[in-house]
Amino acid sequence: MEFAVPPDQAYGSKGVEGKIPPNATLLFVLDILDVIKVMDDRR
Repeated sequence: MEFAVPPDQAYGSKGVEGKIPPNATLLFVLDILDVIKVMDDRR
């Protein structure tokens, strides 16, 4: 599963010096290892 975060919702035009360039789109890649069913207590 992948999530892309556009610059205006992340670090914007400032970035993070030496780590994230200005106006960078952040891409998070997630591996779902397990799914646990949780009981629903709503009534």
